[in-house]
Amino acid sequence: MGINVDKAPDSEPDPEDVLSRMRSAGVQLTPENYHVWFEYVRGENSQLVSQVERIRAAGELFTKEINKKLYTEFFDDDGDDRARRLAQKKTHAVLREALNGILTSQSNTSDYQDSLNDFTEAMTNLTDTKGIAGLVKELVRESNRMAQSNIFYQNQLEDVRAEAVKLNEELEEAMRSSSIDPLTGLFNRKAVDEKLEELLERFRENGTVFSAVMIDVDKFRDFNTRYGHQIGDAVLRVVSNTLKESVKGLDFVARYGGEEFIVLFPKTSRDNAAIVADKMRIAVEEHRKRISSTGEVLDPITISCGVAEITTSDNAESVIHRADQALYLAKNSGRNQVKTEQDLD
Repeated sequence: MGINVDKAPDSEPDPEDVLSRMRSAGVQLTPENYHVWFEYVRGENSQLVSQVERIRAAGELFTKEINKKLYTEFFDDDGDDRARRLAQKKTHAVLREALNGILTSQSNTSDYQDSLNDFTEAMTNLTDTKGIAGLVKELVRESNRMAQSNIFYQNQLEDVRAEAVKLNEELEEAMRSSSIDPLTGLFNRKAVDEKLEELLERFRENGTVFSAVMIDVDKFRDFNTRYGHQIGDAVLRVVSNTLKESVKGLDFVARYGGEEFIVLFPKTSRDNAAIVADKMRIAVEEHRKRISSTGEVLDPITISCGVAEITTSDNAESVIHRADQALYLAKNSGRNQVKTEQDLD
């Protein structure tokens, strides 16, 4: 049966309907696949609906390759956040269904208790054996109904619980992998953008300041040229580990791209962020990297840092731009030092 593509835009598919269609088509439950089928059942994307209907009409299996092709064709990288939101929404929905099951079961339990009370009252008013036997028969029937109802809701609860747990695990892994730089294990540029928006929103709501520190590895190309890219990668890992060890719980460390890093300091002024940045700079310089195959000790690794603090006229780009300008001032002033936006004047 096809999907109605003329659905009202505000109409949201029933999560159980989406799951049911996925199961009947043999589609694995993953955040990406759920995204595709959520939109398919929603029916607003006529091209997606036509594509899925064509596959179903041809009797083709929804293999891993076909599922991936559907997701890639209709939802680019910019849709990842929406896919996660939809998957989260689905997870909440199945948990809500579980709660409804529990409440229904409890309601059935209450009805059963009322039935028992009615039977007890009726029993005291009966004196003939036939009447008592009839009540006992009704009691057995009601007890069997209650037992079957409990089993049904227990099974339903277990099914939705298992689906929710599985999807949450996959969702967490998808979110983690999409926000982590594989080389250094730090957050990546995408995660930086999300964190900046979070800090900006907090600043606009209650004036909670934050500072940004842009960091660049000095003469990084020399390491690559002289020792090769493997040693260059090792240098980046040394810097990333040192940065992580130099900050506290709320501070946010990420690889911004190439040999550039960024640290966001919530509830921290520019001057205090500059103090921490200088400690990071010293910690990196004190580290000595040795090539295991030859025993050769590399030249000291140094970093340059630029610091800026959020202002009322800022957006995400402008505060990063000022920190970047301060960083280039530090590099042009001899490297291996910290400069702030105040030094730009």
